[in-house]
Amino acid sequence: MRATAATLTLALALVASPAAAYTQWTAALTLGGGARVGPATQRALLVTTGLRADVLFGSRDPRSVRVGPFAAGYSDDLATLVAAAGLSVQLPVSTDAPLVLSAGATYDLTERARLPVGLTGRVWWGSRSVNLHAAYGMAAGLWVEGRYAPDGGALDVVVGLDGDLGFITLPVVVLWNWLTR
Repeated sequence: MRATAATLTLALALVASPAAAYTQWTAALTLGGGARVGPATQRALLVTTGLRADVLFGSRDPRSVRVGPFAAGYSDDLATLVAAAGLSVQLPVSTDAPLVLSAGATYDLTERARLPVGLTGRVWWGSRSVNLHAAYGMAAGLWVEGRYAPDGGALDVVVGLDGDLGFITLPVVVLWNWLTR
């Protein structure tokens, strides 16, 4: 039995090809709006602004599943400052517009809450390039996000859009190149 297992292991090692995970990272400016839907005594409208970056690992094929970490910072109504981090999974529902599911933890840096930690989940859909020549890929899309803060039982539902920092800073880059020539 051991000889058979050793033979199969050796055969798989000789036949298997090496796995490669190509990185594609993005950075985006986030803008959205939503509402605190729970508890009923804390209902309020929210405006969210922030920055978000992720690094997804997988094959270069746009039809493949990719997985990786994300990091974000956002402010609601310019009154809070929250850091978030977690895991993202890109699902290739379309080669041009994949779906990215994210889940993670949040930490309220303003420390207004007794327990400043929380949970977040996001569904993102939009255009996400696969850059075959560099690690940065541009992305722009729409998202729906749910946030839970156990300190008061606050549940927020927010919708918005992400604009890639590459797109947003392009006029500055063009102006800089024009001025320095």
